Amino acid sequence: MPFSTVAALVRLAEIYRVQALLDEGLKRIKSCFTKSLQVYDKVEKKKGSTLMSFVDTDAIAAVAIARLTNTPSILPLALYMCCQLDPDVIMNGVARANSVVDQLSPADRLSCLRARAILCNDTHVVAYKTVASAREGANDACIRAINKAAQELWSYEDGGLAHHHALQNWDAIIDRVAGTCCHKCVALLKSGAAKERRAVWDKLPKMFGVPYTLKA
Repeated sequence: MPFSTVAALVRLAEIYRVQALLDEGLKRIKSCFTKSLQVYDKVEKKKGSTLMSFVDTDAIAAVAIARLTNTPSILPLALYMCCQLDPDVIMNGVARANSVVDQLSPADRLSCLRARAILCNDTHVVAYKTVASAREGANDACIRAINKAAQELWSYEDGGLAHHHALQNWDAIIDRVAGTCCHKCVALLKSGAAKERRAVWDKLPKMFGVPYTLKA
């Protein structure tokens, strides 16, 4: 079921106080706008779960649903996903099929614009710490390969990284740029990236002012 349908049902359930329908709708939304990093990795790749599909711009309506239903667990990831949208969409919203425009509140728009700068820096930090940890104990050949990989990772266009997408899964990127690194060093690069991604994930609630704790 697409997010747009689920969101419409949640809005109706909230208006008419149909608790069972509200609970079912929120369960579907939370299956994608999740509090678990492991679940996020799966749904982000497929753009959906077994309960619901979504498109990136649905994040704006997900924020509104979270505010409407007082469901803070949805907010950290929904707001993070809003940060990945074009600034014009962040500022002006996106129209539904019925021409109603879903928009972030002024406070949420400001929060996303501020967070984009933080997330851009976090992407660099993840890259730096991942490479630095992998260099420790590596042989000369692997160090040269890791240094070459680092140059590509720090060049967004060559490395495939998105500027504000600090939660991007690095495994495929590392496989592409690792070159002649041995299997052990590739594994170290991947485990290091996973560790730093978890650190970014853990701070999302604070970044967006949400009193909630996420889990890996």
